[in-house]
Amino acid sequence: MTFSTFTFMIDTESTGNKGIHFVNKGLSPNQYRIIIADSDMTSLKSEAATLRAAGYSIVTTPGSNRILRMAQKTNPDLIILSTDLKGMSGIETCRALIEKLNFSRAILMISDDCSEQMIMKAYEAGASEYLIRPCPPGLLRAKVKLLLQNPSEVPGDAGGEGDLIRDTAVHNELELPVYRIIDKIGAGAMGEVYKAMHKITFDTVAIKVVHASRVKSVRDIQRFFRGSLIGLELPRHPNLVQIIEIKKSKDFIYQIMEYVDGLTLQQIIKKEHRLTERETVTVLRDITLALDVLHQHQVLHRDVKPGNIFITQDWQCKLGDLGISRRLIDRTATTTGHVVGTPGYISPEQVLDIRPLDIRTDIYSLGLTLYHAVTGMNPFSMDTPYESMLARLQGEEAVLTHQNADTLSESLREIINRMIRRRAVERFATPLMILSELEKRGLFQTQEKTNPHPLKDTP
Repeated sequence: MTFSTFTFMIDTESTGNKGIHFVNKGLSPNQYRIIIADSDMTSLKSEAATLRAAGYSIVTTPGSNRILRMAQKTNPDLIILSTDLKGMSGIETCRALIEKLNFSRAILMISDDCSEQMIMKAYEAGASEYLIRPCPPGLLRAKVKLLLQNPSEVPGDAGGEGDLIRDTAVHNELELPVYRIIDKIGAGAMGEVYKAMHKITFDTVAIKVVHASRVKSVRDIQRFFRGSLIGLELPRHPNLVQIIEIKKSKDFIYQIMEYVDGLTLQQIIKKEHRLTERETVTVLRDITLALDVLHQHQVLHRDVKPGNIFITQDWQCKLGDLGISRRLIDRTATTTGHVVGTPGYISPEQVLDIRPLDIRTDIYSLGLTLYHAVTGMNPFSMDTPYESMLARLQGEEAVLTHQNADTLSESLREIINRMIRRRAVERFATPLMILSELEKRGLFQTQEKTNPHPLKDTP
């Protein structure tokens, strides 16, 4: 037997070692067995007809009990579950398939419920993907094809020619079905970030890979999904790093996002480059525009800092990493007494856990970020995170002056100083107020006449 194409898959068999499966992708559609479960007969018939027309072998059922029996008996290559089933709900059925039957192949959830809560429940139950109705036939076929190309185990009999194993470190060989990994560009406590290319569109993207084994608690997973889903729901904006999609497998969670060719503000600071007036206005303007989008959609970023500000080669600034963001109406995002954010840049009200927070907390963090980028130092940099947080509650407030920020005009220093006032009521109330003040003081006009030098020329 010969195979036309191969893809990689994580091996988690009894040895306990991580490895790579080469999975046959040359199977014709009629060699795949798919079960579709939906209590809505119209949707059930429509989706079954779409996939049968593509050549797949389809079995349908309206109820949860029958699908459990069918899955145990036939071991299908893919199960498509509606959230609305007779008997148990689709979420409960998904959980039962994984926990009771140890079903390890792909499960696609489909629903007309596009709420963040339902989508999170589906992923937490173990769903591989989530589609929202009305779902175009082309999208359904594409998702099914991709899930079958990257299953949790090899379709058909194990041990065939397509089941070759090569032991190697997962992060060195990580590959998603339609993405080719180019390079590893970052790493953190929970995983890595890779530069990758879409094999069909040739778009360059960044992929954050979170290792489930490194996540400390269910709350951390929920927070990651919450931030990703918020990013997916936000409109595209030139000053926000776009989140393209999220995926989940047994061992990993993937966040595919826009790739920014440039540096973070943190990297520029580490080069010991202090921002000029023009560069400071550029960062302030662009990130304030990003915060305005969040504000309009009732979202708090909660982690504005130099490492989350991405700057392209021509000095377009983008705010990224919505990992701990939350909606203002979500009162369950963080339990009381649990401080979230980076100690060096969080606002006094975050330190004190004052509820409710509002956009002024992100305005403070942006102001403190600019203070650091202009002076080369964080005024609240201490030996421990606790001392750093305590410092912004006691003693003198951080203030930009001619002595520590001689590259800035008095007008710009005054704007930043107002952003970092200790009492939230003394700051700008909204991002639009900052933009209005920049325009009022003529700083926009200065910026339009001359842009900062290219990033590659930064010392």
